[in-house]
Amino acid sequence: MKKVLLVAVVALALASCGGNSPADKAKKVCNCGDEFVQMMKDNKPEADLKTKNQECEKMHEGFMEEYKGDEAKLKEYKDAFDKCAEDINKKVDAAQENYKGE
Repeated sequence: MKKVLLVAVVALALASCGGNSPADKAKKVCNCGDEFVQMMKDNKPEADLKTKNQECEKMHEGFMEEYKGDEAKLKEYKDAFDKCAEDINKKVDAAQENYKGE
């Protein structure tokens, strides 16, 4: 379950900060993924992780939808997201090893 949540977060999912460029929005999704990782480190219950995962997923899907008609912006978003998603996946894998949540 935790691995599925990790993959879902990385495959989608960013929460605070800056501007409105596609790269800024990708960072928001990645920040959401970082929050998910921190929740794992804090051993939050799986229900809380699921809620955070859904939040990240919804944000990611919204940005993908926003840029679907603009190939240049969609590419900028995807490129920025892909860079941070790889890092988040590594963090999730590491956090999962010590996760003791419900």
